[in-house]
Amino acid sequence: MKRREERTIEAALYFSAILSIIILDLIFIFLLKEAIPKFSNFSLYEFILGREWFPASFKNPRYGALLLITGSFLVVVTATLIAVPVGVARASYISESITYAATGKRITLR
Repeated sequence: MKRREERTIEAALYFSAILSIIILDLIFIFLLKEAIPKFSNFSLYEFILGREWFPASFKNPRYGALLLITGSFLVVVTATLIAVPVGVARASYISESITYAATGKRITLR
């Protein structure tokens, strides 16, 4: 009986994973299909290295993603500089706490 329940749950999880992949593929295809005609007006090089973002301009729309990419990169770097030391400090504290709770002895890090 338990084996059948496990197979049912496993099949449901597998189905959910496949469905998620299919939905993500469809989203990607839709975005690609909508974006390809826009790149006929300007090059991919202009898009990636452009510094201006004025998509609402009727006469001369400009799509430059360099500032968006740079901003995203700076956010990631800042978050990493904050999260890594905090995570290492928390991990060492938890490790020391568990060691002390298990043995009753304090161990100094060298």
